[in-house]
Amino acid sequence: MPSRLACWSEKFCQLPVINAVSAIQRQGNTLVIERTLEDDVEVIELSVPAVLCVTSDINVPRIPSMKAILGAGKKPVNQWQASDIDWSQSAPLAELVGIRVPPQTERKHIIIDNDSPEAIAELAEHLKKALN
Repeated sequence: MPSRLACWSEKFCQLPVINAVSAIQRQGNTLVIERTLEDDVEVIELSVPAVLCVTSDINVPRIPSMKAILGAGKKPVNQWQASDIDWSQSAPLAELVGIRVPPQTERKHIIIDNDSPEAIAELAEHLKKALN
């Protein structure tokens, strides 16, 4: 889960949030979490439910062999309809409330192609005006 959304869930759902999770082990109703920080690894034990923000270290994907790749092309593809799984959609799952297009802003066309101190000061002034 992205960290901004995790902070929201901690504030509004009162769930504990742990970020930078690199390993998860479940032991009954508790989780043993490893957090990888800059120079060390923290081990945290917490109860569920909880919100975890994982890093890319959480999973090492398997690389398929050439035999598996070629075999995958020969496997049949099953296609199911809603009636095959006894599901009927009585109401839409989402409703489009509206579409808004952001307003177009006119570009300033300010080009400073110099790296002198005066040009840098001029750029800083333009940025200050644009941000205020």
